[in-house]
Amino acid sequence: MDDLEQVKSVTGKGRRKALWLSAALVAVLAAGATGYKLTLERGVKQHITARGGTVGSIHVDYLGRFHLRDVILPLKDGLSAKIAGIDGRPKFLFLNAELEIANLSAELAGYKIAVPRASVEQPNFDRQTVAEIFANKSGLSLPERIQRFRANRIFVPEVAMTKIVEGEEDRIVYRNIALEDIRDGRVARYSSSNASLDMHVAEATEDGKTKNTRMNGSFGAMTGKDLDVAYAARLYTQVPGPQDTQAKALYGPLSIKDVTQTIGKGSVQYSELRSNGLSIRMPAEPLWDTLDMLRSVKAPDELPAAERNAFYMKVLSLPDMIGQGDIQMLGLKVEGPSKDSGKQISLDVERTSLHLNGREVNASLNGISMEDGDDHFRLAEASVSGFSWHPTMEALKQLLVLNEDQAQEFAYSTLLPEFGTFRLAGLDVDLPSGPTDIEEIGPADDAAAAPSEDLLDAATAAPATDTPDPGYRSQSSDVAVEDADPGPEVSAVPVDEDKSGSAIDDGADAAADVAAAEIADDAADQARDPDAVDGAVDDALPQTALNDDAGEIEASETMSAEHIASLVPQRVKFSLKSYEAALGKPYNGIPTDIRVVYEDLSVPMPPDAKDETFEQLRKLGYDKLTLSAGVEGHWDEAGKSFIIKDISLGGEGMGSVSLSGVLAGVSNDLFSSDTIRMQTAALDLTARELKLRIEDKGLFDKALTLYAQQNDMTAEQARGMLVLVGSAMVQQFVADQPKLQSVAGAVSTFLGKAGTFTLSVKSKDAAGIGAVELMTASDDPAGFLERLDIEAKAE
Repeated sequence: MDDLEQVKSVTGKGRRKALWLSAALVAVLAAGATGYKLTLERGVKQHITARGGTVGSIHVDYLGRFHLRDVILPLKDGLSAKIAGIDGRPKFLFLNAELEIANLSAELAGYKIAVPRASVEQPNFDRQTVAEIFANKSGLSLPERIQRFRANRIFVPEVAMTKIVEGEEDRIVYRNIALEDIRDGRVARYSSSNASLDMHVAEATEDGKTKNTRMNGSFGAMTGKDLDVAYAARLYTQVPGPQDTQAKALYGPLSIKDVTQTIGKGSVQYSELRSNGLSIRMPAEPLWDTLDMLRSVKAPDELPAAERNAFYMKVLSLPDMIGQGDIQMLGLKVEGPSKDSGKQISLDVERTSLHLNGREVNASLNGISMEDGDDHFRLAEASVSGFSWHPTMEALKQLLVLNEDQAQEFAYSTLLPEFGTFRLAGLDVDLPSGPTDIEEIGPADDAAAAPSEDLLDAATAAPATDTPDPGYRSQSSDVAVEDADPGPEVSAVPVDEDKSGSAIDDGADAAADVAAAEIADDAADQARDPDAVDGAVDDALPQTALNDDAGEIEASETMSAEHIASLVPQRVKFSLKSYEAALGKPYNGIPTDIRVVYEDLSVPMPPDAKDETFEQLRKLGYDKLTLSAGVEGHWDEAGKSFIIKDISLGGEGMGSVSLSGVLAGVSNDLFSSDTIRMQTAALDLTARELKLRIEDKGLFDKALTLYAQQNDMTAEQARGMLVLVGSAMVQQFVADQPKLQSVAGAVSTFLGKAGTFTLSVKSKDAAGIGAVELMTASDDPAGFLERLDIEAKAE
């Protein structure tokens, strides 16, 4: 029992000691809090007033929470930011820091910014950090101050930006902005739930002018990662250091969903805008200084030469800041009113992408479709890859340092960019060709279009039975044209002026007699059918006028405007499987590696078009014309030759023709900017090798079948006649040249039924054969052929 009482007595004493210790600690803390309160109040006020700001009231409680009201903070160019209330607490003992801002208003870049509320969760606002970030004497640069700040999250429910332009208000509002995990000047994640905008823009009118109209738009969810705020501050305020040799990431992946803009009766929508990020290299001087200088110069061309060159050098330095970056736009949809009342025209693009890699640009459009009622334009792909401004930028830098005399000798072709590869695929077009203007396609001179009175009189005159007047004849052919005769026979007897009575039987004069008789016969036919006179004027009779002064006949055949209009297809219809143009390896700006190819360019045969080519193709059995062609070659600088890999043209169901070879003597002078040197180098070109290949895939058979039908014979008979005539012509040509007998045999075999004909010609001399030698080959054909290796075959 005594032991128990003793334990209780000791315990009671311990409790009293602990109570006294706690009371003492509270007293010490209270004294410290009071001192901290007074120090913080003075420090905050001094910090604001030292920067030209003002504060209406400051209150700090005993737990370190401060309450500022009516704060005004100065900004650049005499502007200021106004804050109705700032409530927060620096990190104090075991208490986390916090910050709340109410009703912030400021003006920046011409926009008035309003933030009703903002909160910062767990900022690192201890005494030392606050002093380093905000104190004037901290000695830290702006990027270093930004790096000192840390917070778990910054949240802003709404940011409204307004700007008055030409008396109208533009407004952009972002909602629920969040910045998370802020460390070392970087924002790990940032987002906004949505945004809206209401702005005025210039809209084109039908008369070619513009008018102000409202543009309304909205954005859906916006998310991003890895925003480097400190590095952005370095770009604007610092020069590069030894470590700044490469471009650094400014921001990482970025996405904006559901973008919509409405302008007047039209609209533009994107399902998503996104980017994988952007890297930037440090400029040679702070970006703020460069931009201020560029803004200050209003007329750069009026500057002295040195200053003007410096100005343009700074302009050229801006795109060189770009490291790598890209942007993609998915699900573009554009709608607007069509020219036809009540209809809408729509444009859809599945994906648009742009990728920058320094001075190189790669871009593409995929899934393009434009619809306007029955009209459409569709394209699966349009892209450019390997396009580079590098040659252009380097040439501009060289040009800028030259004086006027030196600039005259500059090789301006070096300003050309490296074009890279341009590609189209899956093109399908069906559009109206446009209204046919009869007045434009008809004769411009009514007098020329109308038949002459003399010709109408001749066409409608009574039949003549007298001998034609010897004085009425053509001075160029001495052939008299008699009046129309309704009888079955019409004579046109020329009479010589010397009345020798001898008939002229020269072949040319006889042909002229027949032509004159046919014209007279046609005129007589029209005279017997008065209703056909007008048609004859339009479709049959040539318009002829006599020039009394020169004594010459001027004839021009005309046709009606309606007939001309019938030759023009009412719609433009064609499709293209692919087109590719690659222009690479420029030398002095001129591409030396060339590839231009298109595949399956298909044009339907309009059934109502009167064009003779279309009519002939339809007779051959083609309801559409499908062509493929290509040109491909490259310069071998070491071998001073140009390799023609392929020059070809082919048609589906027709066949193809291709040519390849080697040109020798191709020096770099051929790509010189000096015209004289280039022309001189062109004279040194020689042909070293040439190969021709012809392949028949149905055109010959169709042509022979048509010919046979028109001449009442079988296709085999027509082919036999072709072989006979063709062989005879070839044999006649090579009769005196035994070396060409193999060529003649191959041609005959090919005309017989073979599918391909190949002719290969190669110079025995490695230097090739020049243009002068080719032009004089006819003087000694046998000697010329001895310098060639010729091979021909048909399969």
